[in-house]
Amino acid sequence: MNRREFLKKGLERIILSSIPFIFNCGKNPIASLTSNDGYGALSIKTEKYIYVWQQSEFSKKVLYIHSTLENRSTNIYYSKVGDFFNSASEQDLLFIAENSAGYLEKYNELDNLWYEVKNILPPLIEGSRFVSIKQFKLYSIHASLYIKKDEEEKGIYRFRIDYYDDENLEASTLPYKDYSNTFEIE
Repeated sequence: MNRREFLKKGLERIILSSIPFIFNCGKNPIASLTSNDGYGALSIKTEKYIYVWQQSEFSKKVLYIHSTLENRSTNIYYSKVGDFFNSASEQDLLFIAENSAGYLEKYNELDNLWYEVKNILPPLIEGSRFVSIKQFKLYSIHASLYIKKDEEEKGIYRFRIDYYDDENLEASTLPYKDYSNTFEIE
């Protein structure tokens, strides 16, 4: 790509990406591309709408995403997003991690569907556990993503949290599901 094409492409991207901000005034510009079909009791919001992979030691790229979760209902819910090392049944810091009830999903523009992304969310060292999510309380959520140096994982993503209204759920019980705002990883 020559310099002129590079500048033209960059200018087009700036113009096209600024249009949604003008009309949405701070709303997520990607949100209009997708729908949220969740139950609606939990509100999950990321700190930013665009994230960029960072080079780390050990030949990997990393990305740390911080979010908030609020239970907007009048019910207490339970989800396997707590740290097993912390024995408390309620924890202020929750995790999106492998083998938890917090998931990372990627949007596929070809079929307009969301797919769970595996192998870039590491597990918690001690594992995850069920914790209570109390009504009208704000929680912090952390997600650490890792990929190999030469891999590319770009696109539109969201978080999903599965949760229940009873901590003694049965294996056959279907969970409620709620989703974060959408965000882009470059």
